[in-house]
Amino acid sequence: EQLLVASSSGTGAAALRSDDQSMFLKTTRARVYCNMTWTILFSHLYMDDASTTSSGNDKKGIQEESLKIASEYAGLALQIYDGIVQMQREQSAEGGNGNGYGNSNININSNSKQHEFRVSMGRALALVACCYASAGSAVTAEGLFQSALDELQVSSFSSPSSSNSNHKNPLTAIDARSGLVYYSQLCGNWEKRDADQAKHQDLALDVDGRLVDAWKGKSSIYSGLFFMSLGDL
Repeated sequence: EQLLVASSSGTGAAALRSDDQSMFLKTTRARVYCNMTWTILFSHLYMDDASTTSSGNDKKGIQEESLKIASEYAGLALQIYDGIVQMQREQSAEGGNGNGYGNSNININSNSKQHEFRVSMGRALALVACCYASAGSAVTAEGLFQSALDELQVSSFSSPSSSNSNHKNPLTAIDARSGLVYYSQLCGNWEKRDADQAKHQDLALDVDGRLVDAWKGKSSIYSGLFFMSLGDL
């Protein structure tokens, strides 16, 4: 009822809350799409050894129809993040506050929130890359993985001189570690890419080693189950 009070201050507060909610809902939806993609691509690795696909193949396989659905979910997540970036650019061009959401106080250009937003987008890119890799499009997958690693800002987790602010959220570190693991697996499926595989495996272990004990070795699905991970929403 308070939101319906017809006063200038009340209207402004309601608009502010509406913008904040819009950002929260969009980023949450994107993380849900990523979770659905991850579940289709990787959940079978955690099933009982007796699990097989309906075609009777080894449990590590993924059916074509399932891969198509996973790709759609990953694409939807990426569309949301791209949309936020586009709105941010338009807002900045119009002389707004540059956060892409009108009066919202959720400014993704602040250091900590920009870092976490980029890592979230990197997670979506990495999952899209995984879909291409599963479909046998290794070259396209590698390009996407490289873009994902840029967004995941891997160096900020492994460099001793990096800001401690990037290590406060273990969920972003899990996303960065997973991107490295996925890329190393792609390299492992190519001839003469053993050095690249080892390099990214070592980086993934380094990122994991910097996590507090409670988060070390946790599955990447954990990052997507915490929807408040984009800043301090």
